[in-house]
Amino acid sequence: MKFRIFFRFTTVMILYYISCCAIMGFAALFMQSRGFTNTETGLFFTCSSFLCIVQQMLYGVALDRFPRLSARHFLLGFGVISILLGILLSFTTKKTVLFICYTLLNSCILTSSSLINTFGIEFVNAGIPLNFGLARGLGSLSYACSSLFLGNIISHYSVSVILPVHIATQCVLLLLLCLHTVNTPGSSTMPTELPSESSHNMLSFLRANPFLLLLFTGMLLLYFSYTVINNFHINIIEATGGGSRELGISTSIAALLELPAMAAFTPLSRKILPRTLLLISCVFFFLKISMLFFAGNIIDVYASQILQFFSYGIFVPASTYYINSILPPCDKMKGQSALGIFTFGLSGLISSLLCGALLDLFSVKIMLGCFSLLALAGLIITIIACRKLHAYETL
Repeated sequence: MKFRIFFRFTTVMILYYISCCAIMGFAALFMQSRGFTNTETGLFFTCSSFLCIVQQMLYGVALDRFPRLSARHFLLGFGVISILLGILLSFTTKKTVLFICYTLLNSCILTSSSLINTFGIEFVNAGIPLNFGLARGLGSLSYACSSLFLGNIISHYSVSVILPVHIATQCVLLLLLCLHTVNTPGSSTMPTELPSESSHNMLSFLRANPFLLLLFTGMLLLYFSYTVINNFHINIIEATGGGSRELGISTSIAALLELPAMAAFTPLSRKILPRTLLLISCVFFFLKISMLFFAGNIIDVYASQILQFFSYGIFVPASTYYINSILPPCDKMKGQSALGIFTFGLSGLISSLLCGALLDLFSVKIMLGCFSLLALAGLIITIIACRKLHAYETL
């Protein structure tokens, strides 16, 4: 039973991240191949993030308000929509239609990322043993392999191959979710550390937890660095003399290193608090973008990607578990939704448009310098917020 749940959940992770790599990993390259400027590409990421925020606010409140609903139901819905959009994109050539459809598709993929994390946390809160870190790490491994494969295919053929790859993987993913008949019981009754009045309004929830809002703000500024490196990685690669092949290699290096980091999280969390692991990952977010700022060639870019092990690789499970541990059962799903809003949502909304404008007006070096400073500010805010939360918990 336990192995079956882990196997099915891990397969969902793997299939999702293959689709995610195709649509999100090569989004900038796809948009640029269709004649969009960096600013327009930034606008595309911004619009996608805005829709992601709206979607996450709605599903976060719905999951807490309606116990019969689960993340699986929303994953099924977004999966169907993303398949239809992928098919439409395969046949359209009009720039406006392409922009709208790809924006909607990217927002569905973004939202599904936090939904899958919530899907895993539902099992954890229900007391069902699930090695979330290992499952998520295997998802990153599939992303890495897909990135390397697609990077080479695109360099020989066309970036359009990402659409059939996305459609095929989403169809299999939907089939698996339909067969996933294991239902998670209600929220866990585990002890809570951060009191909070239950509210069906996301804004009220955040106002009721000011230190948590401060933490999310720090994470937002730090996550800017991850978003711009991910969304505009092709620009960083080209600035150091690379192309789509090097983009695939660089992306796969980072994704491959996420697997051991996420797999090691569960044993690490038994010895080191998730809060401490979260802060360690935040330090490496800043170090990684700083390394890219000083990068002079493609080898330096590859070297910076090694820090993905300590930054994003640790951040994903650490932030998910930490937020889950400090909130009462009635607010756990809103907490996970808010985490997605500030990272996948607001981060893309603000940083993508800013990054696109900086690239069109100045250079890759100036863009990386600006976001390095924002990452430093985010690190300081996150440290302060964690200390405030810890002091509040011990009262």
